[in-house]
Amino acid sequence: MSLTCSLTLDQVDGESAAKYIKNTNSKNTKTPIIAISAYSGAADTTDTNSVFAASLSKPLQKAELLAVMRKLGFKTSTPQAGGAEMTKLTASPNPVPT
Repeated sequence: MSLTCSLTLDQVDGESAAKYIKNTNSKNTKTPIIAISAYSGAADTTDTNSVFAASLSKPLQKAELLAVMRKLGFKTSTPQAGGAEMTKLTASPNPVPT
């Protein structure tokens, strides 16, 4: 499982929400959180204290999101048959630690 989080929210900013999720005693403390922002470079994921596993800029592109998900250890597959373009994400048994 992975969470995506906008950095700018109405009631609380995305970093505060991510810190809350990471600091609670729940199963989501190890869940990778991806920051999504309209401002490029808004979330510094190179900082060792960062609560975000990665960051993406809006407008969000499917290829960029899938690349980040793969980097975090998720497996992706796209059905070859006709129909809507859908991509299936499967959690890795050993996700990359954040």
